[in-house]
Amino acid sequence: MSFDTFADRHIGVSNPDELKAMLDTIGVGSVDELIAQVIPQSIRLKKPLDLPAGMSEYEFAAHIRALADRNHPLRSFIGMGYYPCAVPAAVARNVFENPAWYTSYTPYQAEISQGRLEALLNFQTAVLSLTGMEIANCSLLDEGTATAEAMLMMFALRSRDAVKEGRTQLFVDRNLFPQTLDLLLTRSEPFGIELIVDDYDCYEFSGKEFGAVVQYPAADGAVRDYAAFVEAAHAHDAKVTAVADLLSLALLKAPGEWGADICVGSAQRLGTPMGFGGPHAGYMATREAYKRQMPGRIIGVSVDRLGNRALRMALQMREQHIKRERATSNICTASALMASMVGFYCVYNGAEGLRRAAETAHTAACDTARALAALGYKLTNQHFFDTLDIEAEAAVIQSLALERGINFFYPSEERVRLSFDEVTTPDEVAEVVALFAEARGRKPKVARSHAPSTLPEALRRTSPILTEEVFRSHRSESALMRYIKRLEHRDISLADSMISLGSCTMKLNAAALMQPLSLAGFQNMHPFAPVEQAEGYMELIAALERDLATITGLAACSLQPNSGAAGEYAGLMVIRAYHQSKGQGYRNVILIPASAHGTNPASAAMAGMKIVTVACDAKGNIDVNDLKTKAEEHASELCGLMVTYPSTHGVFESRIREIVDAVHDAGGQVYMDGANMNAQVGLTNPGYIGADVCHLNLHKTFAMPHGGGGPGVGPICVAAHLRPFLPSHPIAATGGDEGITAVASAPWGSALLLPITYGYIKMLGGDGLRRATEMAIVNANYMSSALAAEYRTYYSGETGRVGHEMILDLTNFKHDYGIDCGDIAHRLMDYGFHAPTLSFPVHETLMVEPTESEPKAEMDRFMEALVHIKRECEAAAGQEDNVRIQYPHTVSGYADRIKKCTIITAYGINATNRIVLSGNPEHPNLDWTSAVNDPTYIPDLSYSAVGLEGVAIMGYCRIGEYLGIVKEENAQDSSVWIRKGTLDGDGKAVFTVQAALAGVGAVSTGCFANLLDEPMFVSGTGIYALVSSSYTSGRVTQNRSWYLNAMLTEERGLADCAAVQWSGMYLLAVGGGVVYVLDGRQERSYRRASNSDYIYEGYYWDGIPAVCWMVRKDGADEHLYFGTDDGRICRFSSDWDDMRRFSDDGKAIEAIWATRVDDDGDATVLKTMIKRGASVTIKPHQKTSATVYVVKDEDAEKLVASGYRSIFNWDDIDFTDFTFETYDGPTDIMLNTKVKKYKRLQIIVVNHENEQGFGVFAITKHYVAGNFAKR
Repeated sequence: MSFDTFADRHIGVSNPDELKAMLDTIGVGSVDELIAQVIPQSIRLKKPLDLPAGMSEYEFAAHIRALADRNHPLRSFIGMGYYPCAVPAAVARNVFENPAWYTSYTPYQAEISQGRLEALLNFQTAVLSLTGMEIANCSLLDEGTATAEAMLMMFALRSRDAVKEGRTQLFVDRNLFPQTLDLLLTRSEPFGIELIVDDYDCYEFSGKEFGAVVQYPAADGAVRDYAAFVEAAHAHDAKVTAVADLLSLALLKAPGEWGADICVGSAQRLGTPMGFGGPHAGYMATREAYKRQMPGRIIGVSVDRLGNRALRMALQMREQHIKRERATSNICTASALMASMVGFYCVYNGAEGLRRAAETAHTAACDTARALAALGYKLTNQHFFDTLDIEAEAAVIQSLALERGINFFYPSEERVRLSFDEVTTPDEVAEVVALFAEARGRKPKVARSHAPSTLPEALRRTSPILTEEVFRSHRSESALMRYIKRLEHRDISLADSMISLGSCTMKLNAAALMQPLSLAGFQNMHPFAPVEQAEGYMELIAALERDLATITGLAACSLQPNSGAAGEYAGLMVIRAYHQSKGQGYRNVILIPASAHGTNPASAAMAGMKIVTVACDAKGNIDVNDLKTKAEEHASELCGLMVTYPSTHGVFESRIREIVDAVHDAGGQVYMDGANMNAQVGLTNPGYIGADVCHLNLHKTFAMPHGGGGPGVGPICVAAHLRPFLPSHPIAATGGDEGITAVASAPWGSALLLPITYGYIKMLGGDGLRRATEMAIVNANYMSSALAAEYRTYYSGETGRVGHEMILDLTNFKHDYGIDCGDIAHRLMDYGFHAPTLSFPVHETLMVEPTESEPKAEMDRFMEALVHIKRECEAAAGQEDNVRIQYPHTVSGYADRIKKCTIITAYGINATNRIVLSGNPEHPNLDWTSAVNDPTYIPDLSYSAVGLEGVAIMGYCRIGEYLGIVKEENAQDSSVWIRKGTLDGDGKAVFTVQAALAGVGAVSTGCFANLLDEPMFVSGTGIYALVSSSYTSGRVTQNRSWYLNAMLTEERGLADCAAVQWSGMYLLAVGGGVVYVLDGRQERSYRRASNSDYIYEGYYWDGIPAVCWMVRKDGADEHLYFGTDDGRICRFSSDWDDMRRFSDDGKAIEAIWATRVDDDGDATVLKTMIKRGASVTIKPHQKTSATVYVVKDEDAEKLVASGYRSIFNWDDIDFTDFTFETYDGPTDIMLNTKVKKYKRLQIIVVNHENEQGFGVFAITKHYVAGNFAKR
């Protein structure tokens, strides 16, 4: 049996003809010839990778399901930072499993990232609300690393006096999760920080401490009041970090309220699966004064150039990309996808939902505690949130628990710890109590009511949480789904177009690789569960470690680092431990090329290294002579070299072996950054080149998604002599015999993601992996060669080739066109592309990496955009105002937003020469304005945000030179806004929108109509006129329906009402046969002396089933028609004595459908439409008689076809059984007449029979113009 190969699906170019064309462009005869020119022969592998042949997608799906089934996730009450939770299906389906969310990149380019920026802002806002702090970042890696980051942040915040005094001690409360303590040990040692581990309640500050760390609630579940402790710390100039459980903060006093300076932790239990340890979103919140020292990314609220609300990443100068070795953190990829899920969990549940989840866990703990106390068990703590620490014989309890399919945590032989969660049921509480009763040989007592809360009164939360509107507006699944979709449409991801970010490897994240992540066997495993319950995971982990070691040519692998930067740090710490084991701990100098990514020097600084920069030559290669000189100069203290290969400049350096040998000769180790491993796999590898350590970005080379800024995974592979030092873990056995302390909270890092890379390798196999690498190199060289006439490739290898990416030189654009690379990047967004990497590693360049996954057509489209943009630059040279600078910041998908608009009006400056559109249900407060005299062209960002997002625009009222914008009735936002158009100094149209000070809103989009040139609409309290366009007027609207107000306020049909002006009357149909009338023909009643404050005579008609209106002019006469619910069209009688007012006289109403007058793109050329060369495709509604006419140029109508169509196929009726078939699809009416010599043509379809509706699907024309036929 044969299946499609995964390689053919994953690799974008598999057509031999396309490949040949690309190779011809490059100028080589084969892929092998190109690879020989790219990779130095001295480092080419001599034999293929020792990996099995690739599986098909079908085979892998069965294989990975079998592995998942070998995991046995018992009901977990282990806790310790990982908890079962209710992951909303709406979030899992629409975010976690949605490529628009998981394939997007870190939101550096804010214009095409507004959706995920808002999702991350929701996360930040929720964290701030729960912690009571002042500023938060948008995620860290996990709780342990977040705590370690807080330690270094407090260390960096030391006062000058504290630094002079040598304050290097950190107090750590003993009651801290062991994995967090292990990470503090790892991160503290290189900085010379001394950890003082003690009990908080008996500790006395000595004045040598710079900070303190406490857990809230504590590791054993205790809820403790730290207020006095914090006061004592502050009195000694020490800052305090609280490691807080976010769910508990729905019930507990916020750390910010009892004085904490920094708050960190994990957001896992707010809507993300345990996943055997990750990925999860760590968090950090702090005081506003410390924001510049806070690691990670911060989402800020700003305004765009049009004054509209806009989001962006703020305070980026703090990041390692800028500060390099001066950075206090190496954090790069964080956990944006998981943070977004947490944000949506909070949006979906709101304050009451979080409190309900917290109360479920707390109540279960209280009920269990009362029952266990009745059984004679002693609890360690009287005050707790969700965790009980119990004195009991662990072996006996564990045996009974396993029989019932339950896991607890066992801190010692005499203690059992259990943590409850939001999904705990009363039956489960009863089962737990029964288990402990059986251990004592007793029967549990049945409680008739819930136990009282054990939370101390002083620590119970009184401040509100999640008060923002977004946490109150999306409680139904429909509302949440549409909110997520609205955000999604604001962004660009791989689901939209290629993302050619150099050094980022934005390749396909295949669906077959992502599906296993939703399997319960992988999602529901606790990382501290006994390994025998995780056989599937353990087999997968062992196999993946072997495969990665094989691919890198090294001896062993650790999967624990949960980001690329964490992998860098782990690799350096392993090298450091190796030198220390040989008594050479003084080796602390690390050589780093000037072109290295910013995380390299940042990671080295965090590992306690001294950075020595190595120069690069004019071709972008490492200056080998400079490297040798510095290696020799620092030989006695040389720790090693950090090198990226191929280089950050995108080329394979031919002297790499010479570089490696020079470092080894000086006693150093070689760390190879795996950021560019996508150009090595199967062709060469770090081990063969001579490296000792390599970290891998599984979210680059090995097909894990970027998730909009994480999670990533950064395992390290090491040579045999470094295997003993691989990272260990305090709870689960992993790592080397002399392993460094943990670098992540979970033993195997973000284990839930590992099936992706495992499957990528299993389905590609050795041959497929090599082919993928070859095509990554082919694609880069194809684009470099194809663009050579327009854009110079800045660096290339000795043979003129690039590796898997290239740097395009834009350094002349500023001089020649007044355009910089940022302008080009923004213009690319107008073409629907995410811009490449800007100005890295060379200023004023674009680094482009197409990856092997992109089809030729997509690469060609991208290159066409680049060439077209250059032509624009050439045409606009010397112009200050041009589209390259005043770019509209297009976002792919805006066209769909405009198509969903349902409200239209005309407006302009002293004219009605533009259309304005609104009414998109996904963007209810936005409207778009067309170009002048061209309603078909609506610039993508010619939109305005009118007031609050959740308050919809209902309609428009023209008043003089202004346009009134009326929004729905609401209590949060101005209901009436005024748009004014003016011309600036250059004659350019400028439209401003401002809120009016007073006014009422509309109840329906159908209630707008004029009465005697006065714009009218309906609110919940009557019919109003817009009487003023003043921004400061106290009375913008006035009620005109005093006689009807009492009835209108009781009317239930206003939401679906329809209004029209006819014969001097304003008619409002509200359903149920009722039409309210404001009669402008009768004398007005004045309520005040003001001539503008009057009311119209009002009454109503009954028995008129109108749901919509139309007025048709026939000379001086106006005929009023209305439609009914049952599909009839009726005409009002003009006979005022006819009390029925309308009739269905049985006469047909002619239906006409017409195309525009079309010149087919050229109004100067004569065309001839051939006989039977055109057709009208219609869909009949039951049956239709249609007549087709054409109008050519200025001639009269000419009949060209007629036809009868029915959905009933009478020929197939079986009258014996009385069965028949219907066909309700489109059908063609052929145009049988030749239409000669026309420039413009209009086609008209007419029906004038009763009960014969139809829809037009398509018009097909076949005509001759000169010697060319067009269809």
